[in-house]
Amino acid sequence: NDLTKLRFKDHGSLVFELRKRLAAGEYPLLVTEGTRAEKEERIARSPYLSTAHRRFGATEGALFLHGFSLSPNDNHVLERIESRASDVTALYVGIHGAVDSRPAREVIARAQEIKRNRAQNEGRRLTVRFYSSSSAHVWRD
Repeated sequence: NDLTKLRFKDHGSLVFELRKRLAAGEYPLLVTEGTRAEKEERIARSPYLSTAHRRFGATEGALFLHGFSLSPNDNHVLERIESRASDVTALYVGIHGAVDSRPAREVIARAQEIKRNRAQNEGRRLTVRFYSSSSAHVWRD
């Protein structure tokens, strides 16, 4: 029932701190349920996740999606970006593996759909760019 937010200014390397906590049997709060409905139900039961989900809707500027398949199970998150009220102006989407693979094409198509939906919703202009996930070393110490 205790939540601890890991911050660099308090703990130094977050990767090191996370590894230390995992070794001690302390696991992060994750939503692993499969369907959208199951994820939304889990989020609704957690004050922390509910707050995070609500605040995500207030994200503005550039947003990087790294390691995210953009599947229909994640539409509870993606629809916030598509929303007319969204202040996300640039969406950078990581592509894992070959750009011409089926999974990569699906991610690209969904990202472009987000942009189209935003325009149809008469929201702010959204720029969508893609990058190779392997080029971003986000888990370095």
